[in-house]
Amino acid sequence: MHINIKAALIFLTAFVVGCSSTPTQQVTEPSTPIDEGILTVETLLDKVQQTDDPTTKAKYQLQVADLFHQEMQTEQAESVLALIDYTAIPQPMQEQYMLIALSIAVEEQNLDKISQLLSIIPEHFYQQVPPDIQRQAGELKAEGYDLTQQYLLAAKERINTSALYSGDQYWNNHELIWQSLSKTQTSELSQQQGNSTHYEYKGWLELATSIKQNQISLEQQLAALSKWRTQWPEHPASLKLPEELELLSTLPERRPDSIALALPLSGPLAKAGEAIRDGFLATFYADKYHTTSNTEITLYDTNKRRFTDVYQEILNNEPDLIIGPLDKGSLMELERMDSLAIPVLALNYLNDDATAPFQLYQFGLSAEDEARQIVDKLWGSGVRQVVTIMPESDWGQRVYEAFANSWQAKNGEIVDKTFFNKNNLSNVVESLLAVDKSKQRARSVRNTIAESLEFTPRRRQDIDAIVLISRPETARQLKPLFAFHYASDIPIYSTSHVYSGTPSPQQDNDLNGIKFIETPWGLSQTNAIKYQIHTLLPQRAQRYDRLFALGSDTYTLAPRLILLERISGSQVNGQTGLLTMNKNKQIHRTLDWAQFVGGKPRVTR
Repeated sequence: MHINIKAALIFLTAFVVGCSSTPTQQVTEPSTPIDEGILTVETLLDKVQQTDDPTTKAKYQLQVADLFHQEMQTEQAESVLALIDYTAIPQPMQEQYMLIALSIAVEEQNLDKISQLLSIIPEHFYQQVPPDIQRQAGELKAEGYDLTQQYLLAAKERINTSALYSGDQYWNNHELIWQSLSKTQTSELSQQQGNSTHYEYKGWLELATSIKQNQISLEQQLAALSKWRTQWPEHPASLKLPEELELLSTLPERRPDSIALALPLSGPLAKAGEAIRDGFLATFYADKYHTTSNTEITLYDTNKRRFTDVYQEILNNEPDLIIGPLDKGSLMELERMDSLAIPVLALNYLNDDATAPFQLYQFGLSAEDEARQIVDKLWGSGVRQVVTIMPESDWGQRVYEAFANSWQAKNGEIVDKTFFNKNNLSNVVESLLAVDKSKQRARSVRNTIAESLEFTPRRRQDIDAIVLISRPETARQLKPLFAFHYASDIPIYSTSHVYSGTPSPQQDNDLNGIKFIETPWGLSQTNAIKYQIHTLLPQRAQRYDRLFALGSDTYTLAPRLILLERISGSQVNGQTGLLTMNKNKQIHRTLDWAQFVGGKPRVTR
């Protein structure tokens, strides 16, 4: 936008403020109106100045805001919208206001603003407007619901507006409905089924529920899909399956019949390798179709051997898929190959600057992934200034760099950072919050005036949130220290590492209030596979719990790699998170959010 338009906005703001505080001269409307088809910001501002009627003024202000928005001058558009009393204008103008405001919030991915706007839009708000406006409003609302993880509401919005589309647009909306439902929790889908009488909506709910409840086994999923189509023959999703389900129906023909598990089963990483193996096998045996699938599983110990040698041995047996290696050094041996003769699902990630060979898929429990998810949560919550506290180790440095790179890419500010060891926790927290500087200033004043002085230390005031990466035993000491140093009101965010994986209300009571991300496996108390492993291997499960979940997910992923690779937006509801694949064949996890309440994790949005 040119300078003259920005200057006009300043004039508009000053004019409106002036109108609210001083008497104004009555202005007569010009006898010859300006051509409404060629209105500019300047002419609209003239119209604002020429009227005292609040509704007319708001009408022109909305047009100004719309022009600014079209010119991608977001800040100016929001400034003009802020001058309008939304509750005092007629509904047609409210509809226009909401379209502009919601469009800006969605473009900016301002999650707090999106949630605020969506909460005040009545359900049938746009029912009387032309179809193109109804479509625009529906798309904005659905996208807003998706961004704020209200996936079921997003799907419902798209279902309600589906009749407004035709041709390719209809089927594109069809795919978006399925994508939103795929992200919805199974419990939420099941709960809504009993409350719905809308034919199309109820059918979608039952389809998504049946697919999710049979995730482990391809045969179970396809049997559930076939049963659903029999019960809903006229449903749009039955007439044309979403692309993901269409490809799903072909996966049994592509399933790997011979799988090589290449893991460290001796040596220092043996316990980790065994946990992954046992998680894989537990899920395999939990699949009631395993006896008819003819899947052959062969184990290879990768300890004390170059992985290229293990790889060559595996090739001689001609499996359909290799799962492994686990350690990064072995994975880097594969990096030097131009291509792989058979697909490999590695349980680690190459460096960001590495080039993966053909047919290499990468999947693991990446703390860096979790750090980046915290960034999205913080930014969407309106946080802009943070301090970070992480372990004094190579691992802590890697997590910090992943967080810092993502946070600064959004123009977020890291006000201060620190790395702790177990011997300096109190001093580290005091310094991070600048309480020590407050004490130093007080000492300086006492020395200057040579008198006793009543003094209460203060922490710094430029922090929106604290990012804490720590194991539970250390976090239980750090959280009370933040409160002791006057920061009990600052929200604390953490990764899954802050939770042991087993509810311990007495021990974790000191963690109350911390918001953290965790695997569905870690938060579930009804997972049958997890229960079996915890019963049979209680001591190992406590230490290697998430590795059992990783092994379980490798079984679920094995026949679905092609699905994630080919269908954009496709995902698998895994035990370690919601699993998606990027263009580099790296599988990323989106974990669930929880908060410690009464010493126990409680699932939140």
